[in-house]
Amino acid sequence: MNEYFFIKHKRLLHKVVVKDIRYVKSDGNYCEVVTDKRLVVKLSLVRLSSWLPDDKFIRAHQRYIVNFDKIDNINLLNNEIYLGVDVIPLGPKFKEDLLNRIQSLLP
Repeated sequence: MNEYFFIKHKRLLHKVVVKDIRYVKSDGNYCEVVTDKRLVVKLSLVRLSSWLPDDKFIRAHQRYIVNFDKIDNINLLNNEIYLGVDVIPLGPKFKEDLLNRIQSLLP
């Protein structure tokens, strides 16, 4: 996988460093890529996710992909993932995958 890619946002090409991505939020044919900035790009979540390494990013919801390294807390009761001040919903369909990933990291 590449360490970075470029996306077009407001007539500019922005370099996005993969490890700096906190999460990606989908809204139809558009995705919001959140790093220290928020960039909106006309691209499907499936297409954008193909640019991200599977070992670092995980689908958390139908509309969200999160950087596993950026997760601070997970509220299993309310099905929420905390990435700093951002709260991402954890879809029931994706909860098991996330828990399996965490389980594989336990000693």
